[in-house]
Amino acid sequence: MLLIRFVPAAQTVRRQSKKHCILDCGFMSIIGKFVNKKSFTLIEMLIVIIVVGVLSAIGLVSYTTLIKRSADREAKAVLPLIQLAERNYRMEHYPYFYPCPGSTSESDLADINTNLRLSIPTSSQWAFTLDCSVSGSEYATATRSATTWRIYFPAGSDDEAACIAGCS
Repeated sequence: MLLIRFVPAAQTVRRQSKKHCILDCGFMSIIGKFVNKKSFTLIEMLIVIIVVGVLSAIGLVSYTTLIKRSADREAKAVLPLIQLAERNYRMEHYPYFYPCPGSTSESDLADINTNLRLSIPTSSQWAFTLDCSVSGSEYATATRSATTWRIYFPAGSDDEAACIAGCS
């Protein structure tokens, strides 16, 4: 009958001769200094805190930039929808749906959704309005904190929404 005896790893390391222990013994003696250590020094803790702080600062800047870009994309996607809905409204009712001429109030999101048959969510980060300039050109505006996007309606005008304030 064959008997197998298991020897713990610690005993096998001790039994190795010095000539077989070229890399392992040197590495183990270095690691051994840190294995028995039960606490961190103040310098080690400060280095870890500084590294975590730098990484979180970089992450926070990237995150806020990402949030701003996604909000800008929302405005750039909704404004052409309003422009197309205005064109459809004009085909059915002739003039554009806007508060000009003679009106001093802007059209808010509820009016836009009702009259242009859109369903822009009211929980949007943007305040969408329809207005006209002194020269008589009609436009839709999306405003959020210091950023403003605008798209104009008359035929032949630029079909792209353009950032007019707070752009980066």
